[in-house]
Amino acid sequence: ARTRFRSGVSKVTVIAPSGSEYHFWQATWSPESGRRRCIKFSIRRHGERRAFDLAVEARQKGAGLP
Repeated sequence: ARTRFRSGVSKVTVIAPSGSEYHFWQATWSPESGRRRCIKFSIRRHGERRAFDLAVEARQKGAGLP
């Protein structure tokens, strides 16, 4: 199972697959009805804060938010 932690930002979560050292922040959005898009940012590669910021930015752009 995966462990998910809410960030306080809608549709931005941290994912930690059980038994894995690979953790990432994931952003999801729906560009149109019936479609879902997501993008993941590695915490190992970007660091905790930068991965989170990238996920928030991707969510805002994908969802057309300011």
